[in-house]
Amino acid sequence: MRNISFKGNSKTEDLVMRREMRQEEGAVASMANIKMSERRLNMLGYFKGVQLKTSRVPGVDDQVDLEFNVQEVPSAKFTAGAGYSVTQGLMLNFGFHQTNFLGTGKSIGIDLNGSEFVRSFNFNYFNPYYTEDGLGRGFVVYATKSDFDKHDDVTDYTMDQYGAAMNYSLPLSENNNVQFGLGYQRTDLHIGRRASANLLAFEAENGENFQNAMLTSGWSFNTLDRAIMPTEGYAHNLHGVVGLPLTGDSQAYFKGSYSGHLYQPLGLSLIHISEPTRPRLIS
Repeated sequence: MRNISFKGNSKTEDLVMRREMRQEEGAVASMANIKMSERRLNMLGYFKGVQLKTSRVPGVDDQVDLEFNVQEVPSAKFTAGAGYSVTQGLMLNFGFHQTNFLGTGKSIGIDLNGSEFVRSFNFNYFNPYYTEDGLGRGFVVYATKSDFDKHDDVTDYTMDQYGAAMNYSLPLSENNNVQFGLGYQRTDLHIGRRASANLLAFEAENGENFQNAMLTSGWSFNTLDRAIMPTEGYAHNLHGVVGLPLTGDSQAYFKGSYSGHLYQPLGLSLIHISEPTRPRLIS
């Protein structure tokens, strides 16, 4: 193998693509490594298609060049919406997400949601190559304010919740990945005079202010052939969150979830998609 080059990536930096290569320049050409390199480019989700071209080096019998020609897709997505709900009144939302921010392979996301009684903000950032060997790192900051003290049809309370977390992603193999993180969350609950009996009982037993250390963990196994419109393969995802109390009145809890996808070619350009899921466990 002599050289590996890329064409068609007007936005995506060459480094973002080159770090996905499993076939190295100057090494013996391996069809398995070349195919894995092509799959990893497809799994980035930045390209509609990836075409591989090999060419012999002029005057040399045992060397070839590789060229990956890609078709980029827009990586930025804006969302905006408006609606009306009997329980929440006028609802507005805005979102901006980009999985390939400025062509660097990093992702960012901002979500703003508001209604007469609930307002929320969420910002997240992730760098899949925080280290050269593929350790990813990201963080999230969020805040939610719920105010139902003037709602006639809902129990009387207000709740402010905000927090932040740092998350990591560690590849174990080409298909296996584990995630872990640590965060902080604070919840302030204020009970009104028209609160339900259950809410009043909860306040009497546990108080109104809670602080938790949030421990997250996850595992994913993915053999899909591409991120956009996969045709075969499967993916499993497990995720868990544990809230550990930082104060005497804070509540300990955990949540767990599982999701899965299976893509099976049926012939005649048809694909069977199966999405087994399991409900979240809350305690």
